[in-house]
Amino acid sequence: MQELVLGVLKKGIGLESILGQLGLNWTICLGRGIGLEKFPALIVNKNVSGQERKQVGSYLQSGGCALTYAGFAESIDPAIKLREQLIRFIEPRGKLFSGTGVLWLQQKGFLIVGAKQGLVNGKQPAILLKRIGRGLLIVLPFDPEGAFLDQRSGQRWFCSEKASLPETVSVVSKGNLSRLLFNCVLKMFEHRGLPLVHKWFYPMDYRSAFAFHVDVDNYGEEDIGKTKRVVGGKAVWFVNAEAIEKESASLQLLQGEKIGSHNYCHKLFEGMEENLENVSRAHGFFEKNGIRAKGFSAPNGEWNSGLAKALEQIGYDYAVGFGLGYDCLPFHPVVDGKRARLLLVGTHPICIGILKTRDFNEGEMIAYFQAVLERNLAAGLPLFFYGHPLKRIARFPKVVWALFKTVAGKNKVWKTDVEEFALWWRRREKKRFRAFFEKKKLVIETGNNEREFSLRVLFSGFEGIVAMQAKEVSLEKLAGLRKAKHFTLNDTTAKTSPIGKKFFVKQLLGKAGNRIST
Repeated sequence: MQELVLGVLKKGIGLESILGQLGLNWTICLGRGIGLEKFPALIVNKNVSGQERKQVGSYLQSGGCALTYAGFAESIDPAIKLREQLIRFIEPRGKLFSGTGVLWLQQKGFLIVGAKQGLVNGKQPAILLKRIGRGLLIVLPFDPEGAFLDQRSGQRWFCSEKASLPETVSVVSKGNLSRLLFNCVLKMFEHRGLPLVHKWFYPMDYRSAFAFHVDVDNYGEEDIGKTKRVVGGKAVWFVNAEAIEKESASLQLLQGEKIGSHNYCHKLFEGMEENLENVSRAHGFFEKNGIRAKGFSAPNGEWNSGLAKALEQIGYDYAVGFGLGYDCLPFHPVVDGKRARLLLVGTHPICIGILKTRDFNEGEMIAYFQAVLERNLAAGLPLFFYGHPLKRIARFPKVVWALFKTVAGKNKVWKTDVEEFALWWRRREKKRFRAFFEKKKLVIETGNNEREFSLRVLFSGFEGIVAMQAKEVSLEKLAGLRKAKHFTLNDTTAKTSPIGKKFFVKQLLGKAGNRIST
C-alpha cells in the first residue's frame, strides 16, 4: 500500500505552520531513501547537492513530483533559468490559483523562464510546471516560508461593487498563500493518480464557520445596549478597559456575554515592555471585575512582535485581528523563533465604520457583507466578521441582522463564536491520522473517536468529507459526492476605484481621517 504522506527535505517553522494549518501529513524524508512507494510527493525546501541531488533527480525521472522555490530550483535542474524580480503581487491565473485572489507578497523573488500560471505584478508568468522524465517539478517564484512568517502590515484595497475599500492589514495575504500551496500539493497527487487526504477545517461536514465579534472602543451605554439586542448573545465582546473603567458598573450590561480584552490604551506600541504594560493593565482590570478574558482583539487589528510577546507572556489562548492575517485559517504566530502557544484567528478587516465613511448606505452595506460571505463560503474560508457599537452597529442594526439571517439559512455553516472556534481548532491540532491507498481503496488509521473531526479526500476531480475514524473507504463513491470547482476570488485589487462624492467632499474639508478606529 502507498502511504499518503509528503516528504519534506528539512524542517522549517514557516512550512510546518502552513502544513499544520492545512492538516497535511508530512515527514522528513532524507536519510530514509526517497522512493515512489514511500512518498507521493516531495517539498524541496533547500539546495540539494551530491547524493541528495541524485536521489531527487532519480525520484522525478521515475515519475515522482516535487515542489520547490526558485532559489533552490537550479540545484535540482541547472537548465532552469531565473532573473531576480521584486514581486509586489501575483495575479491569479490557472488552476493552481483556484480559490485564491491576488497573492500579495512585496518581497524579492524571481522570474522563471517557461513559467505558465499566475502573473508576477500582473504582467509576466509566475509558476513553472516542468516535466522531468515521467515526473513533475513545480517551481514557485518566491519563498513561501519567509512569506508566511512576514509580520509587516500595509494598506490594501478590498473589492466591492461600489468602491475599493482601504484598510491596513497583513502585507502578505496568508490565506491566498496557504491555498496556493495546497493546490500545488493537490496537483502533485493528481499527477501521481493518488488521493489527497487532510484534516478538514470544520466540525463534521460543515463547509465553513461563521462568527461575529464586537470591539468596544468607546463607552456608550445606549449603543452597547442596542448592539447587545442586535447580536443576541452570539458574539464575543472585546472591551477596551480604559474606555469603560470609569463606568465599571456598565459591565453589568454585558453580564452573561463572553468578554475578551481590547487592551487598556487603544494603541499598539513598538516594544515588548510598553505593550506588556498596556496588556497587563487591561488584564488586571478584567480580573478585578471577575472576568477571565481568554481572548484578545488587537486595537486597529494591528500586530507586531512586541504585542505577540506580551500576549504570550500573559497567556491568552487566542487573538483576533487582521494585521498578521485576514480571511484565512487560524495559525500560531512565531515569537522569538518559536511557534507561539497563542492562536491567531484572522477576521475580515472591513467593518461598518469603514463602509460608513465611504458613503455606503444601509442596503449597500448589506450587499457588501453578503458578497464577502458568499465568496469566502465558496472558497471554504471562515466567515469571521466584526463591528463596533458606537454609532455603527447601533445605528445600522439591519446590516448585522441581515448577515445573521443569511447565515441562518446556510445549513452547512457552523454558527459559532471566535472563542469556541479557537478552542475547537486547538483540539483539531492534536488529532493524528495516517492514510494509505491501494486499488481505489483508502485505508485510514487513527486513534480519534470523536465524531466531530473529519478528513477531506480529493481524488479524480471530486471531493468528499469522511469521519476521521479507522476505516476503509471506497473512493469510487466520491464521484457522487461533490465535484471540485475552479474559480478565483475577487477579494483585493491592485487598482483603487472611486469612493464616493461624499467622501471626497469630506477629504477636501479635512473631515475624513486616513484610519478608522477598529
